[in-house]
Amino acid sequence: AEDLEDWFKTLSEEQYRGQALLIRVPAGEYSLTTMLSLDQLAGVASLSILGDPSGGGTTLVAAPGSTLLATSPGAPPLKLSGLTLHGPVHISGSHAEVNSCAFEGAAHAGYALAVTDGGTLAAFGAEFAGNRGAVLVDDAEADLAHCRFVDNQAPADGGGGSAIRVVSARGDGVLLRDETVFLGNADPCVVKQSGLLRYKLPAPKGRWIFAPGGDEEELTGVAGDFPNACAPGVSGASDTTEAQNGPQCFGLCPERFMCPGATAEPEPCSAGGYC
Repeated sequence: AEDLEDWFKTLSEEQYRGQALLIRVPAGEYSLTTMLSLDQLAGVASLSILGDPSGGGTTLVAAPGSTLLATSPGAPPLKLSGLTLHGPVHISGSHAEVNSCAFEGAAHAGYALAVTDGGTLAAFGAEFAGNRGAVLVDDAEADLAHCRFVDNQAPADGGGGSAIRVVSARGDGVLLRDETVFLGNADPCVVKQSGLLRYKLPAPKGRWIFAPGGDEEELTGVAGDFPNACAPGVSGASDTTEAQNGPQCFGLCPERFMCPGATAEPEPCSAGGYC
């Protein structure tokens, strides 16, 4: 942890100016004593922090009551990959990419991941679980693909949106796509105050959105699990647009099979049963 904190303190040194810097953090759990800060004074062209998926993975833990990592306007692009993050991350006025990271257990005031003040976020394969508010977007843009929001609780600030709260979105707004899913989050799961919020297919198999004739639904908010679960007796065994843009899903459950609900693949009729 001390090595990582020291690296951040040296990013403005001339030896790194203009370079694309990659920091590899070995597997293990690292408890930070100070917030990692990236600002406009950093001379690097970009900064990537890469965890090690072996041996239990790489976990970074914020100091109690502190933000784990924060950027400020004008900071170089930041990329986080293969990390488990226990503590809030704040992207302000800069660009961040998040690949295959887990945001877990952010419990004090503030969201697990906040994008504000003209910042932009591109997240792929991220999981947000057990946070007091998962993602906040305020005067910013976010593209979330193949992400999971599970068992997040109401944010401490009382503003609503246990999984996502959009105060205001600029430009293309907030796009949810490519099998992003919300499961077991406190209601309301997603809250939007202003700006554009959309879900674009494909969804996970067994689920659908309301997009008759198309592949995209504009959202004003979400209560409960989303995308919607295919009803019992209906198969969701396809991720084509035609099978996911309405409650018809992939059609009635086929003979000799059972579809109990949100059915990605029909199950064989149980012994002694008749389907």
